[in-house]
Amino acid sequence: MRVARNLTTRLGVALGAAVLALGVFALVLAIDGARTQVERESARSFDSAAAVAALVLQQDFATVERTLGEMLLSTTLVDAILGGDRDGATAQLRRLRGLDKRGLFDLLVVAREDAPTWIAAGLALQPAPGMERLGGGALAREWDLLDDGQHIVLVHSLPIADPASGRVVGHLRGGMQLDGNLPLLNRIRTAAGLEAAGLLFNDRLIAAVPPDAAAALEGNGSAGLRVARRPAALPGTHGALQVVMALPAGAQATWTFSGRIALFAVAVAAVLLGLFTLLARQVTVPLNALAREARAITAAPEQGLAVPRGHAEDEIGSLVASFNQLVGSITTSERRFRAAFEQGFLLTGLLARDGTLLEVNRAALEVAGARAAEVLGKPLADGPWWRDNAPQRQRLLAALEAAADGHSCCFEATHPSAGGGVVTVLFSVTPVELGAQRQILAAALDISDRVRAEEALRRQSALLASLLDSLPDLVFFKDTSGVYMGCNPEFCRFVGRTREEVVGQRAAAVFDAATAHAHCSNDDEVLRDGQWRRKEDWFVDADGQRRLIETLKAPMRDPDGRLVGLVGVGRDITERHLAEARIHSLAYYDALTGLPNRRLLGERLTLLCEGDQRVVGHAALLLIDLDYFKLLNDTQGHHVGDRLLVEVAARLRVHAREGDTVARLGGDEFVVLAHGLGDNAQTAAASAERIAEEIRSALGVPYPLGGREYHGSPSIGVCVFEAGEAVAEELLKRAEVAMYAAKAGGRNAVCTFDPQMQASLSTRADVESELRAALRDDQLRVYFQPQVQGGRLIGAEALVRWEHPQRGLVGPAEFIPVAEESGLIVPIGERVLEVACIWAQRWQVLGGAQAPVVAVNVSARQFRAATFVPSVAAALAQSGVDPGRIKLELTETVVLENVDDSIARMQALKALGVGLSMDDFGTGYSSLTYLKRLPVDQIKIDRSFVRDLPDDQNDAVIVRAIIAMAASLGLEVLAEGVETSAQQAFLEAAGCVRMQGYLHGRPMPPEALEALLGSD
Repeated sequence: MRVARNLTTRLGVALGAAVLALGVFALVLAIDGARTQVERESARSFDSAAAVAALVLQQDFATVERTLGEMLLSTTLVDAILGGDRDGATAQLRRLRGLDKRGLFDLLVVAREDAPTWIAAGLALQPAPGMERLGGGALAREWDLLDDGQHIVLVHSLPIADPASGRVVGHLRGGMQLDGNLPLLNRIRTAAGLEAAGLLFNDRLIAAVPPDAAAALEGNGSAGLRVARRPAALPGTHGALQVVMALPAGAQATWTFSGRIALFAVAVAAVLLGLFTLLARQVTVPLNALAREARAITAAPEQGLAVPRGHAEDEIGSLVASFNQLVGSITTSERRFRAAFEQGFLLTGLLARDGTLLEVNRAALEVAGARAAEVLGKPLADGPWWRDNAPQRQRLLAALEAAADGHSCCFEATHPSAGGGVVTVLFSVTPVELGAQRQILAAALDISDRVRAEEALRRQSALLASLLDSLPDLVFFKDTSGVYMGCNPEFCRFVGRTREEVVGQRAAAVFDAATAHAHCSNDDEVLRDGQWRRKEDWFVDADGQRRLIETLKAPMRDPDGRLVGLVGVGRDITERHLAEARIHSLAYYDALTGLPNRRLLGERLTLLCEGDQRVVGHAALLLIDLDYFKLLNDTQGHHVGDRLLVEVAARLRVHAREGDTVARLGGDEFVVLAHGLGDNAQTAAASAERIAEEIRSALGVPYPLGGREYHGSPSIGVCVFEAGEAVAEELLKRAEVAMYAAKAGGRNAVCTFDPQMQASLSTRADVESELRAALRDDQLRVYFQPQVQGGRLIGAEALVRWEHPQRGLVGPAEFIPVAEESGLIVPIGERVLEVACIWAQRWQVLGGAQAPVVAVNVSARQFRAATFVPSVAAALAQSGVDPGRIKLELTETVVLENVDDSIARMQALKALGVGLSMDDFGTGYSSLTYLKRLPVDQIKIDRSFVRDLPDDQNDAVIVRAIIAMAASLGLEVLAEGVETSAQQAFLEAAGCVRMQGYLHGRPMPPEALEALLGSD
């Protein structure tokens, strides 16, 4: 029995140990299987991250190669190299760098084949002394790495050939700072959850993130890291540049952990050999449960293993915890891989070596509008992205074949989108090694926005170029050193050069020295202050014409805000300038004489009156009016009058003092504004009168007009005032009053304004105001002075009197001049004519054929009024008088002011039936020629010739001549102002029997004249 029990115990222990060993072995196999599956997924994430980084770099390399090739199309660059023109080559590089749309170039160099160093450089990064290999001759490879201790530059070199001979004359080299790609690598490393990333060139580590991971990356897996390399193939090379990345340490611990599990299992088996069957059961059962869970863990690794009951603190619990930690690390890595794989901006797929699509991300499916089941397991080339575009499908097949052979490549393609549009992508295929199996990672970066932006930029650039070329303005661009970077055709036309002759040159090579200095005078100011500036300068264009150019210059900045030069826009404003000058001249200067006009005189006079600081003391205003100018105009013509005005203006300029203003107010009126006459009023007045006398004498010198001399004279009014204490309009009025006083004094005189004249002005204003009231209140009375022949009443002259309510009866001498100046003479004349017609009709009824003829004086304003003839007709019609009983008296001055118009009006009056008399005959300048043309019936000898008869022999001769001339023309003669019997006897003896004057009766009311008519 004891033997049996021992045997049973031994068998139980052996059986327990065997079960335990089998359980531990099953657990190890399950864990190792899970590790292998998760490690495979982690490797995919690892390889895709490196492939994405390589893809982006390859795209940049391809763009660098393509852009350099486009730059080589510039023949001007070849010409600059052949001619050794460093400045020309530099200018071409600055122009060509505009082809670098993405800003990839950090270095752009042109080197001659036979030169030891470069001859031109561009962009921000300048070649440093450590980069001697940028000079003449070819580099070791088309792609080479240059390191000056500060920058690591990957340089691509292309030969420049002479188009004529095909000989290589230089090299165009463009470089990218590889250390500038570290931010991109770091973003990809972080997104994929990798430990470190870097770049290798010819197996030499040139950049790493983070920096302290350099040693681990160079060691190719030291410090517990697994390092993988992926080629970022340069065009035309294989493997020269590689992307290197390292997995985190936790993902590499699987094998070490498996070893610990095996040792732990042996130790457990050895200990359990000494345990009892009960203890064997307690260990074996939990291990078997763990083995079952471990086999199922690959389906749901995130759940982990559950700790068997009662084993939380022993080795089994520790084993479960370590296993769950490993599973969690691998799960996190898988999630990171999936996140990178499913990023929306990347269209990513994993392919078998034969091109069959194994996995595809959601973005790729959304673009094609397909489901995963429709594309997985089928050739990528047959997918909806490629099947409708045969050329692109062929390129894909060639790329997949190259990837199957271990080569990466990329190209641009277009895919139809689910929305009906087209998506442009940068497609790349990269071989990846997953365990012992080669697969292909395909990635398509959606560059539709970039392509549209580049197309929009191209269109915008073309539009801008078209706009610049079509602008009529001069447009140019300069760099900060003053070298022209570009210009439009209008600028080229203006300077007489082609665009190629301007670009790369300074202003001194385009313009003459003086013009270049003016053109660049404010360049430094614009570049220094960073503000726009406007300037006007005179230039000489290519045709030798002087042109006024308004130039607006503004600073130019690059996208980073750095000052790179200036832009200038010039506009030809010559015509505008001339037009403004003409407008200014028309606005402020007299067109005939070129003197300042009334407006400019007013501004200068106002400035003087308001206290111009440059003028102190007294000043004087001289108003000059030419005597009898209107008569010259009417008799000789306006062209002769204009010649006189021009000559007068020239004489005034000569005799006016320097600094004084000579102006023409209009007509025959001129003004001299003299200042600086001193502080003493009397001294200033004497100086002003002296200036006026000098001018009067100068203007009195005969003028040669039309082949004969004209003797003219001025009447000058002087007004002296103190600067800063006067009103401009008041000064002109005072000077005008003084000028009229000079005319009233006999003309050809100088008269200075004094306070008495001011009083006269005030009196005149009062008279005008009261005269208006007199018209309104019917205060004017019509008196009649008899006209006799042989003692018999034959007529009467109607004369107006003012019955003033305070002053009594006012004679015409006090108010008629005011009425003439104010224009009130027209309504007064009309009123007198109406009253005269009424009384003439009354006397016609009373006297019949013996009724007197009533004479009515007509003023100049009344005669020239357009309503005069109709008003006469209306007065005749309203009164009913016989028109033959009315005689209108016109003075010589009125009639000769415009002879033709006067004759036409007089003939219209004669047609009404009224008689016409020439009043004040002999005082004017009538000629027999005009007198024969005038339709007058009577001549009245002026009282100035009758007053001294018969004693004054001159007057006697004139009177006899007038009487004889009238008789020869068949005209009546009437002498006015007859006051003595001797005068009457002389006139009767001379043949004048019609008389008017105090000898035969003073002016009287109509009732008194009617009484005379009755007694007669």
